[in-house]
Amino acid sequence: MKLSEIIRKRRKARRLSQIELAVKSGVSLPTIQLLEGGRGNPTLEVLKKLERALGFTLEVSEEVPDWALLQKWILPVTLVEDQEISPEKPSPRKLLSQLWEAVEALGQIENERVAEGIAAALYALRRYYPLLFSYFSDGGMANRIFTQYSKGRMIKLSRIAGEKMAQVL
Repeated sequence: MKLSEIIRKRRKARRLSQIELAVKSGVSLPTIQLLEGGRGNPTLEVLKKLERALGFTLEVSEEVPDWALLQKWILPVTLVEDQEISPEKPSPRKLLSQLWEAVEALGQIENERVAEGIAAALYALRRYYPLLFSYFSDGGMANRIFTQYSKGRMIKLSRIAGEKMAQVL
């Protein structure tokens, strides 16, 4: 069930108007309207307010990147040698969501080669697929990542990543 459906269903079950829900939860009316319309992008704080007001709970879990998939289809470095890598081609959406999971995990990665490979894959996405890059990234975050690595090596690795990406994107 979609978040918009959950909010609308719970609000109606409690016989609340959108205005009454806004007052009870402390969430603005336009935000509630956007969420119920499926166009909102709520913060965790907004979700917690709605949980309390409507009597439901949401579970938030952190996803771990699928390193084997990333190695096969995007990263220019070898990460997992003994693990079986699925021969199935992932959808572009799945591949890009896994790349962003890896980007978000960058701060926790201790292996410099892996971190550099993720940065190079991100650089390749920006270089070869700028429209997709702009859809998934804010430029500031990517620029901070790019400045941490040698430009020459980054370009070389991004070519490898670009060739891998071309098979899927």
